[in-house]
Amino acid sequence: MTSGSIEELTLYEFHKKVFKHYFCPTCGVQPFLKDTRPEQAEVKVEVNVKTVDGIDLGNLSTRLYDGKNLL
Repeated sequence: MTSGSIEELTLYEFHKKVFKHYFCPTCGVQPFLKDTRPEQAEVKVEVNVKTVDGIDLGNLSTRLYDGKNLL
């Protein structure tokens, strides 16, 4: 995001509505989401680093996350 505000993004929530997924209404990319679970001491924001200028993805350490088989 280089301009605008969060109010210009499209908000998507489902199920218990504790994760607030924000999408660009023009291109559809999800730049970030907010985790607002009440049991947390503070709001957690996860940023899609592919949407941040100047990030060299090759220099980031990554770990595999298997969301499909969480249970």
